[in-house]
Order: sequence, then structure tokens, then C-alpha cells
Amino acid sequence: MYRMLLLLVLIPFQASAFPEMVRHHYTHCTTCHVSPSGGGLLTPYGRSLSKELLSRWAYEGEENILHGIIKKESVLNWLNGSRENFGFNVGGDVRFLQRYTNSKTLEQARLFPMQRELEVAFRFYAVTMVSTFGPQYRATAPDDFDTRRVYVMYQPLEGLSIRTGRFMPIYGIMVPDHYASFKKGLRFDQGQERDTTEIHYIRDNWDFTASYAESPKSLSNSLKEKATSAQFNYTFSDTYKVGVSYWRGEFESSKRSIFAAHGVLGFNENWYLISEVDYQVQDLLSGPQKGLYYFEKLGWEFTRGVHLILQLDGSQANLDTKNSKAYAYGLGVNFYPRPHIEVQGLWNRATIHAINSDAMDMAHLLVHYYF
Repeated sequence: MYRMLLLLVLIPFQASAFPEMVRHHYTHCTTCHVSPSGGGLLTPYGRSLSKELLSRWAYEGEENILHGIIKKESVLNWLNGSRENFGFNVGGDVRFLQRYTNSKTLEQARLFPMQRELEVAFRFYAVTMVSTFGPQYRATAPDDFDTRRVYVMYQPLEGLSIRTGRFMPIYGIMVPDHYASFKKGLRFDQGQERDTTEIHYIRDNWDFTASYAESPKSLSNSLKEKATSAQFNYTFSDTYKVGVSYWRGEFESSKRSIFAAHGVLGFNENWYLISEVDYQVQDLLSGPQKGLYYFEKLGWEFTRGVHLILQLDGSQANLDTKNSKAYAYGLGVNFYPRPHIEVQGLWNRATIHAINSDAMDMAHLLVHYYF
């Protein structure tokens, strides 16, 4: 029971966006990604930034598909979806995470194959079709080949996109920190994508999103949720982005409302802060229950491609019960040696009161290859 609870609480989720790029004046995800929520397929410009700003070293053309093996410009334009009226975009992610846990009652090392996915997109004029393919890691079951994210997006006007399909609705910050647990507690985790219809509108210094989402039909009735959500973000001084999100969901026998305040603050080109606080109110059969979730990450890129990070991540699903409280704080390093490669190491001191009130040491090493 102890080990199963530990897995459910601490197995990390995945996301692919890099919101800390706001410190370089990139405040909208669509600058670098096909998806309005960030993550996944890169645009040609996003690939160029992975070489020019993100990575420590790179040779000419290394940021392109297959590390620049393809030289012909017309083929590259086709593969990157950068033709005027149509195009094909391809990419993907492979992630492995080695985690080590040490407490008074457990010492454990485990390797998690977090993600092995191919993602493709086909664009015809203002319509883009996107789909992923690959085995999905499950904590309690073998890997299953699945299409985790698939949608059709229509962009009738500059800055306006309408998409429908299966994906994670825009809510809060799409953090790239695969070990964080606060999203998991809110049920916004990998494998919990929803059947969603979403409208996203971007202007120079603000953006707005409205969504309607339903849980997949494959879930049991007690876990299915129908929800509406909205998010508004505002950018000022060109490197500070703050916003609020709202989520209203209904289950078979309960309801919940979640309010979030979040920000990505680029103090300068080296220092940044990613912050989100979520307040959840659930209407349960036993009565109302209030919970708090939070994530704080302070980063310092002290030399190009190498980031030192200080982080706090926690939750308390029921503010009236200490047993539901869990939090972790730690130090780590993010290293982007070359385009397509990310390496991350983190040490955490974690306390999960549902398991034990004593703190435990946790460390992980994540290797991410994106193509």
C-alpha cells in the first residue's frame, strides 16, 4: 500500500513547453509551437530558437529534423509545414526518468519510460490536423500504444484559433517540470487528456481562452467530468506575463470549481520565476471541501544552456485535514547541451503526510530527446 500510494503521488507528468522563454520576450506559445498551449511540434522559428537561445552548442542546421541531415530547402519547408498554403510537420519526444527515493521505511530506484511519441501535423490553408502516436506509460499497467493527443485546428484570422479533439485544455501554466505533482492532484496529468473544444485568441499583450471538455468515454462513470474553463493572460514590460484561470467541472456525484493565479516573470535574460497557485472548492456528498495547490520555480541561467533552479511544489487537497498535505522543495540543474537534447537533475526534500510525517529524500535524472 505504501509503495502504491507513493507511486500515485510522485510519478511525474510530462509537458513540453518552456514558459521561461518569456525572459527573451517570447510571451506566446505559438511563436515556437504548433499548439496554442505549447509543447509538442515545433514551428521552424521554434527550432531556430532551440539553437540560437536554448542550447549550449550547435552546428549549422543541427536544430532541423534529423539534425540537419536533410539539406534541400524545399524539403525542409515541406517537413516543417512552412509552405504558404500547405505543409507537413513531424516531430516527437522520447523521455526517460531515473528516480531515487530514500526514507526511513523505503529505499527505491526506478526507471520510468515517460514518453515515446511521434507527432505529425498536416496543414491545408487555415486547417491543421495534429496527432500523436506511441506507447503510453501507465503506473499500474503495461505500456499501451495510444493516440494520446489528436485534434483539428482552424485559424480563420490572425491570432484566432478554434480546435477540437482530444488534448489537455488550457488551464494554468503548462510547465515542463516532469517531476511536479501539483497538476496531478488537480487531475491535469498525462493520460488525462479530454475531448475538448477550445477557442484561443491572441493579441500583442494579452490572450484569452475558453474551453468545454469531457473526460473520455473509456473512464468509469464516477471519474468522468464535464467542464468549462477560461483563462486570461496579460503581458507587460515585454517579459512579465501574469494571468488567471477558472475551471468548473461536474462529476456523477460531485462538482468542483478551481481558481488559479499564475505568472511567468522574466526579470532579465538570466533570471526568471514561474509561479502558480490553485484554490479548489469541491461540492461532495459529505459536504464542501477546500484545497490548495502551488508551484514555484526560480531559475538562473548562469551560462548559456545551463540553469540552476530552486523549486517548491505542494498541495493540500483538504485544508481541514493535515493528512492530505504534501510538499517538496529542492535544488536542481537543467542542461541543454545541443538542440534536441535536455538533461535535468533534481534533489528534493519531500513530505507526504498521507504516507508519513517524516521527510524523505528524492532525486531524479531526466533525459529528454525531442526531434
